Amino acid sequence: MSSKVFLVLNLALSFYPVGAIWAVEVDLFRSWKLIDPKNFPKFQSVHWRKLPFWIFIPLALALTGSIVDLNARHLQSALSPRKKKIQCSLTLARRVRAFLEEFQHLLDKP
Repeated sequence: MSSKVFLVLNLALSFYPVGAIWAVEVDLFRSWKLIDPKNFPKFQSVHWRKLPFWIFIPLALALTGSIVDLNARHLQSALSPRKKKIQCSLTLARRVRAFLEEFQHLLDKP
């Protein structure tokens, strides 16, 4: 498998849990108030049985792909292991900051 194909697959696996969690938060949790309190424990148990399949397995695959990708880049780099860790942390911090800055204007609204 080429590195570009691997990167695209890993990116898709990384975005899947974000969308799934967003859908659960926006749609599913809000609809829980429509369920009769007597039937809620049964509904909740069914929800928890489906959670590993829809959330945890794709999340574990995405995490595994990220670790494989970082290890592959780690082997190609000429930096010392300590400098690689620092570089990785700084890169991650910059990417998270850039991602969150896109949504900051939404938080500024009253």
